Amino acid sequence: IPLDMLFIRPDGTVARIAENAEPLSERTIPSGEPVLAVLEVIGGTAKRLGLKAGDRIEHPLFTRR
Repeated sequence: IPLDMLFIRPDGTVARIAENAEPLSERTIPSGEPVLAVLEVIGGTAKRLGLKAGDRIEHPLFTRR
């Protein structure tokens, strides 16, 4: 199943979204900058929900600055 990968900074903002990552690929997918977490969701979810870099993920793991 292809995945969308959301690379999330320590403050909870999305640094980058890699859409429809190829299943079972050993290719490295860079975040482009230091991040605290990566959230993987079913491929196409980011586009369907209108997610984009700069959006904020709310979770106790992330602190607002």
